[in-house]
Amino acid sequence: MQPDIIEGCDIVKPGLYRDSEGGENMILESYGFVEVGNWQPGRDKSKIEARLSRFANERAVYAFVVDNEVKYIGICDNPKTTLKKRMGSQRYNKCMPDLIRKALEADKVVKIFALVPEDFEYRGLKVDFVRGLEYPLIDKLNNPPWNDELKKWRRRKRQDKKG
Repeated sequence: MQPDIIEGCDIVKPGLYRDSEGGENMILESYGFVEVGNWQPGRDKSKIEARLSRFANERAVYAFVVDNEVKYIGICDNPKTTLKKRMGSQRYNKCMPDLIRKALEADKVVKIFALVPEDFEYRGLKVDFVRGLEYPLIDKLNNPPWNDELKKWRRRKRQDKKG
């Protein structure tokens, strides 16, 4: 179910909707995401660095946003993984750094948004909302382009191993 704030609004591009007054708004913010940082070129220009102002030591659902378009939705998949650690591991994955670097080279700002869901228990069982929100968000945002690119890259990598 989408939040009341966007019912009857037009989706402009993944993650962005036009409200009844014609203004463009981020869907992420209607779900409780906040801007927590951005990606920067590293000291070594072949590297990238995440600069985080909030939630660095939290487990979160996160998004990369370029020109108000959600490019990627991801999660800190392990319960012990913090946003800072996850952003550090993004530097070593081949596909994602290339996508981020290309955006930075095109003088785009790659913003990082994050959502830290509240803890919840169901009959004594801890519910993992971080994991539970990833795929519904990807689906709601019509498969953000970098999620699709990463999926294709992983598929090619698996085929290369078999081949």
